[in-house]
Amino acid sequence: MKWAVEQGYSDPARACISGASYGGYAALQAIARPSNPFKCAIAGLAVTDMEFQNTSPLTDYTSSIAGVNFWKRLLGVKSFDEPIVRTLSPLFNTEKIKSAVFMYGGREDRRVPMVQMERMAEALTKAGNPPKEFIVKDNEGHGFGLLANRVELYTKMLSFLEGQIGR
Repeated sequence: MKWAVEQGYSDPARACISGASYGGYAALQAIARPSNPFKCAIAGLAVTDMEFQNTSPLTDYTSSIAGVNFWKRLLGVKSFDEPIVRTLSPLFNTEKIKSAVFMYGGREDRRVPMVQMERMAEALTKAGNPPKEFIVKDNEGHGFGLLANRVELYTKMLSFLEGQIGR
């Protein structure tokens, strides 16, 4: 972001970050950083609690030793109850988030169970910064496959962005 602003490609007053799945996680973590340059964030299908994500039977890969070990290596931990795991989880950093947040997810998501997004919305609300929009769709998993849901999602995203940074 700093580079894009320095090159004249981006207006720092109109910068938002958006992502889904890992990108949703990255968007939330980015706006929790002290050096957050973003006015708003859109986070879809986002991991918000790394311990839950890697230990809950609701998540589709936690029965895979290789999958769980991959995440341990990625996070640099031997156990998901190490303190750094909370630091790396947006759910436990909501008091640091001051940017406007838009969230969305599918009720049937087995990759990132909806309970993570619901807990994130509750934590943001308790921290005094409730999500500006939180879309949850039944009959959707890790992505929105139904055309009507995608149209609604993108229409609301555009409205959110216009409200935050203008046209």
